[in-house]
Amino acid sequence: MSTISRRSTLSDGLSAFGGMTAAIGAVVVHGALIVVGTLFVWQQRARDRGLLAAMDDRMICDVGLSRADIYRETRKPFWRG
Repeated sequence: MSTISRRSTLSDGLSAFGGMTAAIGAVVVHGALIVVGTLFVWQQRARDRGLLAAMDDRMICDVGLSRADIYRETRKPFWRG
C-alpha cells in the first residue's frame, strides 16, 4: 500500500492569507472612506454655520429664521448635527 504525502510549502501558506488580506484591505478602505466622508460633513457644517453667523437681519428674515435660531445653531460644535 502506498501513501501519498503532500508537503506544505511556504507558497501554500501564503495563498491561504490572500483572501484574508484582501478582506482586511477592503475593511480598511471602507473605514477610510467613512472617515473622509465624516470630515467633509464636519467641514461643511462649520462653513454653513459661519455663513449663518455672517447673515444680516434681512437675510435671516428671508430664510425664515430668527436671530435666536442663528445663535443656537452657530454655538453647536461642528461634530453635532
